[in-house]
Amino acid sequence: MTHAEWALSALEGHGLDPVTMLDVHALLYCYVEGVAVNLERETQAAAATGLSGDEWIEQQAAAFPVAVDETRRPALFKVFKAVESADGYDLRLDALFTLGLTSLLDGLAAVVERPAS
Repeated sequence: MTHAEWALSALEGHGLDPVTMLDVHALLYCYVEGVAVNLERETQAAAATGLSGDEWIEQQAAAFPVAVDETRRPALFKVFKAVESADGYDLRLDALFTLGLTSLLDGLAAVVERPAS
């Protein structure tokens, strides 16, 4: 409830109707919670398997060419080939969280700052 109060207080005075205010609050909350859930799952998987994320990926390397087949998934193949030639891709959840939150907040700014109709 504290987060809801904080979020709704920040939205007050912008001419948003109550449903939109609750939607914005829920959207922001769900985004943050979604990233947190993935961090927790990664931690649980590491504890259950004894493997780090990188070690797990290394074990899956043999199946990768089949999963990313050029004829079945050409866009995915092209992106992975480009990333592979540039020292690979490291999924950094903190950077992904920042990118997503920035994008979400920029989009919400347009909603909040939109003139009332």
